[in-house]
Amino acid sequence: GQDRTGEIYTFFTGIGAVDEPGTNGLTVAPNPAVGHTRVNLTMQEPLLNAEFVLRDVAGRTMRTFRRDLIAGEDSFTLDLNGLASGPYTLEVIAPTGRMTQRLVVNAPK
Repeated sequence: GQDRTGEIYTFFTGIGAVDEPGTNGLTVAPNPAVGHTRVNLTMQEPLLNAEFVLRDVAGRTMRTFRRDLIAGEDSFTLDLNGLASGPYTLEVIAPTGRMTQRLVVNAPK
């Protein structure tokens, strides 16, 4: 699917991936970001040990970490210090599917 800004997104549910808006979602704000951004998730069900992968435009893994997600709205701050300016993709990987969000990092001057 596409949101109002034309960003491509994929949502996942407990039964598998769907390519349309659903009850699960991933956004980042601010975007573009300097130093850090807030990752906001909406989950229909809790998700234990979700894997997060931040990749650069060439597909190289720049950061990876795991965290538990609660049902409903959940958010946390993602540290972007040390990353070069440019486009990145944040991906949440679970046994039932994936969610991705594009992110632009502006390195501090």
